[in-house]
Amino acid sequence: MEFPRVRTDFLFPTNLGVIAEARPLAVSLEEGAAIEGRLSGREELLLYVLARRAAEHGDVVEIGSFKGRSTWHLFRGLADAGSKHRVVAIDPQLLGTDEEFTANMAATGIADRIEVRKSFSYDEAPAFGRQVGLLWIDGDHSYAAARRDFDDWFPWVAEGGWIAVHDTVDLWYGPTRLMRELLGRRNDLARVGVVGTITYMRKTAPSPLNRVRSLAGRLGFELVTLARARVMGRGPMLSSEDERAEFGVPDRELERRRLRLERRIRTFQTADSDHRHDVEEAIGAALDDILHHLTVTTNHDNVAARFGPILDAARLESGLELTAQYARLEAVTTSV
Repeated sequence: MEFPRVRTDFLFPTNLGVIAEARPLAVSLEEGAAIEGRLSGREELLLYVLARRAAEHGDVVEIGSFKGRSTWHLFRGLADAGSKHRVVAIDPQLLGTDEEFTANMAATGIADRIEVRKSFSYDEAPAFGRQVGLLWIDGDHSYAAARRDFDDWFPWVAEGGWIAVHDTVDLWYGPTRLMRELLGRRNDLARVGVVGTITYMRKTAPSPLNRVRSLAGRLGFELVTLARARVMGRGPMLSSEDERAEFGVPDRELERRRLRLERRIRTFQTADSDHRHDVEEAIGAALDDILHHLTVTTNHDNVAARFGPILDAARLESGLELTAQYARLEAVTTSV
């Protein structure tokens, strides 16, 4: 299995171990990659390998399923390892994608082999009662929700099990802040790695050495964050009104978002094929962030003038598959 190596992998010995483990595996993940979702090829491979590793420890708990792309890769990893454990897919489906999720799971033949819970993760955690081999956190991206997901579910993770969190390294504020709080401060986490925007680590027996090891992981995490900032622009996406208030007045925030979106679109136009997916993911996150920002503030001064030219330029970039987001943003710009 081809696992393309990038320069930042050398910051994390754990990444190199995942790559070495993946290469001799003869498996196709094309079926899962066809499901809509925001995972790069490297991120999909990482989830597959982590699920294989989780097979001996317990179930895979997925917080945030969307349309099932990550669910499929997690299931495939467990199944290929011959595990008796299951993927427990938890998502209240507030985005209204439950029918597409169900259809995708049925079409790929795994609907009756996963455990779907259409509910909030915090309602499921207290009475879960089973060992977890991999905890995959990709739900509500506000800091409070990301922190609660970790705190609620970490006790169920088996020693030797894995935790993976999506949209870190300054893509979203909540998951990024969570990682900064965990790395270098806890003595029961080790073998930290970063692939794409996923930060992952292993739960271990408490040891003073683990604090030092995870601190090294924190250093690598910050270097990756800085490297992404050079391309994507500085500053994470914000997920709640409280986080937006913390980061400045609305009008200045809107202008900062405009500049970041413009820069990411320019980067996409010149990016090579290996990096276009990551940049497209960042553009999609920037658009979502702008739309959310406009729903929580009544300050829409000059929205059309600010975003109209960017939308016109983006429309010409046929490689960007973000039509729905552009349409929603265009509706906002023409209605104010």
